[in-house]
Amino acid sequence: MKRGWWLALVTTLSSLVVSNGAAADQSITALAPFEVFADGFRDLRGIAIDASGNVFVADREAGTVTRIAPNRTRAVVASGLQHPVGLAFDFAGRLLIAEEKANRVVRVEANGGRTPIILNVTRPRWHAVHENGTVFVSTQRLTRDTDRDGDDDRDSDDESDGAEIILALTPSGQLRLFADGFKGLQGLALNHTGRCDLQDPDSERRERRHARCGRTDEPVQEARGARTRQAGGSLPHG
Repeated sequence: MKRGWWLALVTTLSSLVVSNGAAADQSITALAPFEVFADGFRDLRGIAIDASGNVFVADREAGTVTRIAPNRTRAVVASGLQHPVGLAFDFAGRLLIAEEKANRVVRVEANGGRTPIILNVTRPRWHAVHENGTVFVSTQRLTRDTDRDGDDDRDSDDESDGAEIILALTPSGQLRLFADGFKGLQGLALNHTGRCDLQDPDSERRERRHARCGRTDEPVQEARGARTRQAGGSLPHG
């Protein structure tokens, strides 16, 4: 299945997965027949689908990622996360989770352990993986005013602190600036041509920038203050 079809399926599922409260309080209207795929989540954010058709959903408030099998059975694959938002799979089939409050992106290993692959970025939310292995992730710009430690108890939905940027983690482990000047990003995906689509509702526009073999259309700059960790040091898993 092509990446474009996966994106369409994820978009459809994200519109169908609703909370118990929403389902009870209001009816759902749609232009075509639909069914509620899953409910009961407290603060649903990222959705991703693996090659076997399992649907993975991030519950930001609960700090969990749940796997929903094609037969609708559920299993929590990660818990104790600090505000998980974005989900994506690398091309080895491993799940990548953006932990917004912990300021990192982690990889879930086959044994359930979690390995940080990006550390010390500010409020990472959305990410996508290029076919060459480059990981694109949206974060807030790294400045003295916005760079805070992971113990900040403010609601990180408050996006008044500064502009958002897109970083690119190359297969060689370099973390670079890919694009900037965004605010309130709500999605990040790569289509089958390798273009990076960014949903920026504040500016009511959709930006497209081409990702070619780990390079960017913008002058390459090192991401100040951030660092990567490609192997070792797995986190405890729940």
